[in-house]
Amino acid sequence: MRKRVGTFRTSEFRILNWFRISIFVLRIWLGLDAQTQRTNAMNLSAKTEYAAIAMMELAASYGSGDPVRIRKIADAHGIPNRFLVQILLQLKAAGFVTSTRGAAGGYELVRDPATVTLLDIIEAVEGQSGPAESNAEVETPGSRVLLAAWREVAENQRRQLAEISLADLVSRVRSQASGMFYI
Repeated sequence: MRKRVGTFRTSEFRILNWFRISIFVLRIWLGLDAQTQRTNAMNLSAKTEYAAIAMMELAASYGSGDPVRIRKIADAHGIPNRFLVQILLQLKAAGFVTSTRGAAGGYELVRDPATVTLLDIIEAVEGQSGPAESNAEVETPGSRVLLAAWREVAENQRRQLAEISLADLVSRVRSQASGMFYI
């Protein structure tokens, strides 16, 4: 009995795997596999999620003239104070918030909530992401198709995040809470 060992077998295996992965990704992308789509949702860091929550709180009080205290945001959402301070300092450096010192101090949103998007927040906290790159050792038709699909999905995601403003989110929360603002 001869065993098929060598590059032919390995390349055959790689092509088959890339084909399976490509089909899997396309099924998710086209919405054909709802269970997988639910379990493989967009992964965000805690830092990004907390930044978005803090920005929504600041957007809810935009224009009131009263700074929002860190403790209020942290206690309402279970965010560690020190972590929230670091996040708000990063958002301040990015030009989204300003701080006021003293007993009546806190943070305020600098820009109109209608002009700040989820993409802005993610990029301020995580940095701008570059285009998707392939990790495949050997470039194949399957790997090129998959990379093109990854890039298209990433571009669609960026476009959707750029369309959702803080004003939209605050409006959604207010309509769900019937006049009470809880995130």
